[in-house]
Amino acid sequence: MARYFKSRIAYDGEPNTYTDSYKVVANDEDSDRTVAYGEVTAEVTKERNFPNFDFSEPSTPHTHKKVAKSVGVSGEYLDTHENFDTFNAITSARSIADNRGTSFARYDGIHYAKNIKNLKNDPEFQPTELFTTKPKSVEIKTAHFDPSLNSSFLTVAAMVHQKHGVPLTASSNLSKWSSAIGKNAQERGLPVVSHSENTDMLQTNDINDNGRRPQRMGTAYVNGTMQKHMGFVPIPDHEVKDARQHLRGLLGREPKQHMSPQFRDVPLPGMDGF
Repeated sequence: MARYFKSRIAYDGEPNTYTDSYKVVANDEDSDRTVAYGEVTAEVTKERNFPNFDFSEPSTPHTHKKVAKSVGVSGEYLDTHENFDTFNAITSARSIADNRGTSFARYDGIHYAKNIKNLKNDPEFQPTELFTTKPKSVEIKTAHFDPSLNSSFLTVAAMVHQKHGVPLTASSNLSKWSSAIGKNAQERGLPVVSHSENTDMLQTNDINDNGRRPQRMGTAYVNGTMQKHMGFVPIPDHEVKDARQHLRGLLGREPKQHMSPQFRDVPLPGMDGF
């Protein structure tokens, strides 16, 4: 059985987001002491709750917070509801700061005021609730596998879904292979959703146009740098088996039985009515 590894990357200043990286390494070492491998990176954004209105912040030169304060919404709300007018307002606020005292300042001020007015009059932008809840999300940012490890990719995807319990969001940037995998997963009813910037899961790069190439890495790298310096730790075999069983369940298949026939479906004393 292939070996599975995992590492986690946390981001400074972003407590709500982290990335889990998975590597799958085969055991078919060749004469050059290399093995087939695959990798997946999954960006996890935790569930967030934040107020839509926040008038507590003092005046600030920070352009993003200045726009939020001028419109009357919280910075978190502005972060998650950006549109063309917010982009223009933030750009204008930055221009005001850069061109203060110049001949452009008056133009920047007028342009900024118009964008703020547009935002205040836009019913699609204005919040209607006091708080916003952003559900947890998991986006598959990258997925590269040696063709011999196709089934291992599905195992990793099932492992990620089993851990987080939310549909997996496909990347907006898809190769020919990734596009086909994503569409097939949706057709089979698996918990996969498209990215808001690529709703049809269309191919957006040419990485696999000439066919998928073998992917191999040195065994010494796996046992050395990857584990000692990159923070990858082995995933226990029982977790891999659980993920495979989870995948079978998602596909509507019966879980594999590991008991002899005489031990299956045996009624337990006191449980006859269940």
